[in-house]
Amino acid sequence: MTLNKQRTTNTNDIASVTSVQINSVTATTISVSNSDRISFTASLDENSVDVDVAIRYYPAAQDNDFVGDVLKRFTQGNNNLYKSNHKMCTDNIYTGEISAISNNGTHNIYITEY
Repeated sequence: MTLNKQRTTNTNDIASVTSVQINSVTATTISVSNSDRISFTASLDENSVDVDVAIRYYPAAQDNDFVGDVLKRFTQGNNNLYKSNHKMCTDNIYTGEISAISNNGTHNIYITEY
């Protein structure tokens, strides 16, 4: 079965879901290059609080700088959790390696992609 999504097709109709541990010292590859990628979403583990994660559309080996699209998860005054997911824009799919680095500590990040 072929998954059709916004003018793009992928022969895999099942999403790939992985968990990757990232930290604030060394950038980590969270998704390898994939020429068939049509969708990419990242979210933080529910136990991660008060953290920013930079999602970087370039290889982890390039540098350990905190740059890129920021994914946040933090507590607010009444302990309500604010969570955000990072979703790649489907108008221009990036098929290269995707890396991430946090602003503090070690955290699990969940990746879902087609």
